[in-house]
Amino acid sequence: MQESNYTLSFDGDIGRIRYFGQIHNEDIKKAHSELRDHVSFFQCKGLIIDLLDCNLEKVNVPGLLSVNVTDLGASLSVMSLRVAFVANSDLNMKRTSDFIIKSMKLMSPWEWRQFQSEENALEWFEEA
Repeated sequence: MQESNYTLSFDGDIGRIRYFGQIHNEDIKKAHSELRDHVSFFQCKGLIIDLLDCNLEKVNVPGLLSVNVTDLGASLSVMSLRVAFVANSDLNMKRTSDFIIKSMKLMSPWEWRQFQSEENALEWFEEA
């Protein structure tokens, strides 16, 4: 069995996916599927996607359309969600920016932002 290169956790109404190592599209699809299948997801007000310890070089954002579309479907149940991508490398920031733009073009009702630290993301969640 292949080991996952992400962890999924929940703390109150905050969900968290932490990626590490080399990430591929299939890793993201699997993590998002597991997230949406978890009962705690439906109480989430914020989601942190931590990309500080991973490399998205192998990620092809157009190949993640199924993730964008299933997130859009999940927004029917979780209508208000703030999604914070935490990244500090130029490559990871570019990939997340492309993903956010794609989600916005699909008219996602969720709010999307990039941060360089989890602390800044949590402050944004507090503002809501």
